[in-house]
Amino acid sequence: MIRKYSYQCRDYSILTPIFKKYLVEPLIVLIPISIPANIVTIVSNLFVYLSVTLAFIYGNDARWNFILIPISLTVYIIGDHLDGLQAKRTGTSSALGEFCDHFLDTFNTGLILLIMFQLFNVQYEYLMIYLMTTSYLAHASIFYHQFKTGWLVFEKFGSLEAMVLTIILLFLSFLPGVYDLLTTAVWKFTIIEYLLMLSSVGALATFTKTLVDTKTLSTCWLWFCLLFIVLALFLAATDPGNYLYSVLILYPSLYIGGLMHGHLIDGRELFPDILSVLMLGAVFFINQAVSLHSYLLYYLVLRVCFLTFTTFYALRSHWVWVNPKTAIK
Repeated sequence: MIRKYSYQCRDYSILTPIFKKYLVEPLIVLIPISIPANIVTIVSNLFVYLSVTLAFIYGNDARWNFILIPISLTVYIIGDHLDGLQAKRTGTSSALGEFCDHFLDTFNTGLILLIMFQLFNVQYEYLMIYLMTTSYLAHASIFYHQFKTGWLVFEKFGSLEAMVLTIILLFLSFLPGVYDLLTTAVWKFTIIEYLLMLSSVGALATFTKTLVDTKTLSTCWLWFCLLFIVLALFLAATDPGNYLYSVLILYPSLYIGGLMHGHLIDGRELFPDILSVLMLGAVFFINQAVSLHSYLLYYLVLRVCFLTFTTFYALRSHWVWVNPKTAIK
């Protein structure tokens, strides 16, 4: 039996009220009222994938990447707020819409970090693993809090503030002088790497505060934190190459998606995946010459696809290609 849907959110974001009032609300008139909010969500997320593609194909050699990518990310964050507004004005808010919106955002947490790594030549592997791990621990804590309390809470400096800062840095980096400054080494790291480390401090603060507010820490949650950290350490030790960041994105996203599934559908908290860690442990302890990284990646992709399918199937009645006339206001 599917739980009764109720979206409860406390948004303390500094920028969100200004962003919605002066940018999102004036643009909502451009979205035809017949277009479902879920379509807006999916289309806006395509701009993140476009940004990743541009970053990895052309890198920082193409100066126009520092114009096109921040523009693309700006379209994404606008669309990420337009979908909720579209759902409200058409009376079509649903559990499926919440899952679609927030689950896709989960992958974007890692993808946007990858864009920064690629464009600013961040190559210190342990630093990149640390940044991805802290970001996803903070992200997971937010949805664990929602699973336990029913409330989704956004702090004063949250994802929107981080995205706006990222976009500003990318735009400014179009100027060679700014880019050179950000990539200037000071002791062991560059300035942009110090800025990224500073953001990780904010992520850890969010992680800590959210768990304190949650009060009750389940065995499943504690196991997830332990397994994810062990997974990150194994990845650092086994040199998986291009598989590294895919695994660091997929593993926590799978767990977060499971929390969303439980919150929206059946109330169950699933145990985090342990097979992924065992596979990496086999690579590390038994024979480092035998790589299981590709099989691990396929396994995680299949798990994510299965979770997505079961969630969409359970909430399938809420999927529409065109808003019904009865929903149009």
